[in-house]
Amino acid sequence: NVTIMSSMFYNCSSLKTIPLLDTSSVVNMDDMFFNCSSLTTIPSLDISSVVNMGAMFRNCGALTSVTFQCNDVRPYGTNMFRDTPIASGNGRIYVPDNLVQAYKTASGWSGHASVIYGHSDKP
Repeated sequence: NVTIMSSMFYNCSSLKTIPLLDTSSVVNMDDMFFNCSSLTTIPSLDISSVVNMGAMFRNCGALTSVTFQCNDVRPYGTNMFRDTPIASGNGRIYVPDNLVQAYKTASGWSGHASVIYGHSDKP
């Protein structure tokens, strides 16, 4: 029933991984993993209800993989992947297969088009 996870793991520099979380009701994830410098991958996050993902992964210098579950293209969060390997093209964002092209051309997301892949492309 949680709707706000803003800054939940903010500055958890030793955090390496997270368990699968039920995020289906969450609308605000801004700064959720801000400055989690040891975090390398995010398991599947349901972002179907999210409207704010600003700086969600900013400063996650080891983050190379994020998997999103959703029914449509969600609003891109300002500075969402700033200072991450994903932002420099050295990571992957996984979205539902039927939404790959839509994400690659959507506002904000298009800046990461080269690292957006479908779930079926996950190793």
